[in-house]
Amino acid sequence: MSITLGYHRLLSHLAFKAKWPVKLGVLLFGASTFEGTALDWCSDHRRHHKFVDHDDDPYDITKGFFHAHVGWLLFKLRPDPPLDNVSDLQADTLIAWQHRYCKLDWSDR
Repeated sequence: MSITLGYHRLLSHLAFKAKWPVKLGVLLFGASTFEGTALDWCSDHRRHHKFVDHDDDPYDITKGFFHAHVGWLLFKLRPDPPLDNVSDLQADTLIAWQHRYCKLDWSDR
């Protein structure tokens, strides 16, 4: 529900509005799916819609079923694209909080 309803419909497509407790639940449970932060996921998804089935599409189906559904998450061969298509989401304090704290940084340990 956090990915399909939350990251996808609520945040990527802005299909509806939700009050902050619902959005917080989406962000907390979405983080537990190991599909990245809402900003990363929504940026990839918006990029997918802009470049469907072309090289800039993160999950281009022409690269195969496995790549389109799982492989693009497991074997990212390109550096992360900039978050230039989610400035509306970056302005949201809850989404910015999740993006800042969702990824653990083990480099200093």
